[in-house]
Amino acid sequence: MNIKPIGGVRGVTLCFSTDENKHSEIDVPLVVDSSEYIQQVDCTRAIVVVSHLLTLVSERRNALPWIDLPFLERAAMEGVIATVVLNDGRVVDVGSKSAPLRIVSLKDASGTSCSQTPTVTLTLKCENINITE
Repeated sequence: MNIKPIGGVRGVTLCFSTDENKHSEIDVPLVVDSSEYIQQVDCTRAIVVVSHLLTLVSERRNALPWIDLPFLERAAMEGVIATVVLNDGRVVDVGSKSAPLRIVSLKDASGTSCSQTPTVTLTLKCENINITE
């Protein structure tokens, strides 16, 4: 098993995997240095599984589109595709129509002190399975 941290995430746009024209793009500002994208590769015999884990952190006041019940229902049914801007400037698409990202968790944190801004963490995951010969 090979775990590869791709990098920190400075921006992301989510759209539903069935949305052909990206009419319902969801763009939420992220907390700097808190979001990340990780790939994990597991190769067993002729089967290669690539897992994509996207952890997004935003201030609670900016994360309202993630907490929205219609978004959560639609994301659970259809899955999402993310266009991710990494800290080094690279732009990558994570997820696809055939293997969309699914919500793993949605956590709300109030902070440990009065001076900390409340945050919401959205964790998404998808897997691509390839059979090699």
